[in-house]
Amino acid sequence: MRCPRSERVLAATTLLAVFAFLVALVPSARADCPGGVLLNAGFEEGFSARGAGEVEVANGWHPWFLFGSEEEQKDGYNKRPEYKPQDARRYGHARVREGNFSQKWFNTYATHHAGILQQVNVPANSLVTLRAYAWAWSCSKDTWDASDSKYCVRVGIDPTGGTDWASPNVVWSPENCATDQWVQLTVQAQAKGGTVTAFLRSDAEYRVLHNDVYFDDACLTYVAPTPAPTNTPRPTNTPADTPTPSVTPEPTHTPTLTPSPTPSPTPTPIPGVIRVLAFDDRNGNGIRDAGEKLLAGARIELSNMQRTPIASHVTDGSSEPYAFEGLAPGNYVVTETDPPGYTSSSPNQWTATILEGAELELHFADVFAPSPTPTATTAVRRPTATSMPPTPTPTPIPEPRDSLPPGQGLRSISGLLIALVALTLPLALRFLRAQL
Repeated sequence: MRCPRSERVLAATTLLAVFAFLVALVPSARADCPGGVLLNAGFEEGFSARGAGEVEVANGWHPWFLFGSEEEQKDGYNKRPEYKPQDARRYGHARVREGNFSQKWFNTYATHHAGILQQVNVPANSLVTLRAYAWAWSCSKDTWDASDSKYCVRVGIDPTGGTDWASPNVVWSPENCATDQWVQLTVQAQAKGGTVTAFLRSDAEYRVLHNDVYFDDACLTYVAPTPAPTNTPRPTNTPADTPTPSVTPEPTHTPTLTPSPTPSPTPTPIPGVIRVLAFDDRNGNGIRDAGEKLLAGARIELSNMQRTPIASHVTDGSSEPYAFEGLAPGNYVVTETDPPGYTSSSPNQWTATILEGAELELHFADVFAPSPTPTATTAVRRPTATSMPPTPTPTPIPEPRDSLPPGQGLRSISGLLIALVALTLPLALRFLRAQL
């Protein structure tokens, strides 16, 4: 028995509507960042500890934070946050916008003013645009998606290439205090020289249980200045020749050939400079603060992208920064070998892009790592070696995979549903055509 035509049409319409709904659930592809010049902009290229195990920052970026007074920190204000990678393979994609990782930092029952930064080479006077996405969670309970406190985020550009987040040179985006959702932050500034600094920032106002932020998909692009046009002089009218009386012709002479002008040589590109130094990072934050002295004994090597050495320098702790000069525009690798007795609190290797005439300064941060003091022994009695009790570390709060923000659960299964519809749709349409 055949179904009435109206019912067959209704069934086909319903099936197509369901298919369109499932397609709409699929997350959009990752937004491109054409011309982006940030290293590890999507936080997918690894993380490393910076002087402390609880400070784990994406490679290519540096942590920064307001370090409050002893009294402030005792009361839970202006403390250094913990920095961690947010791994979607463990906690789901709720707070990872694209890929498998985002950069997280947080405090428990404490406030912070903190973030990460990265210096980038750009042509002088370029118009620079910085964009990033952030998700803030500030809550007095363990509620996964119901913040009840104030937490704000922003991004900034220092057009002079400085690394002080509190500098008046930094141009900040408007503050965004939305929580429990991804927000896009954007700012523009004009570069004053050949280097700018990108800042990602968060500000926690109250001492609640969770003051957490997640940044992902940073993008920094620039538009180089347009050279001013050169005024070309217009040709002038040549007056007509006045006829002269004819004269008796004289014997002609063979003309002498005029030598062709020698072509002007192609201008040589202006070389660039990379300046380097190593310093004693006493507070382990990876940034050279006031009072942190230069270090001697660090070997810094410059090589090309094929790892062929070009030059090297061993720091003396007094004459730095040392300049690797006369560098042709291109990409270089700068590697540090730590001084004896020190360990790095910043990456030991940087990839540097040198533009024509650009100057770049790289700082290698090192923390003193004293050798353990040997235990004295006597001939009468051999002491029994004892191990130091482990330092307790904060237990991370599980981030439940099944308590995702609205819509995330549907997105996680949309691929399976679409595959199912893709298999059944041709069969259903064939059936409907047979019935029509």
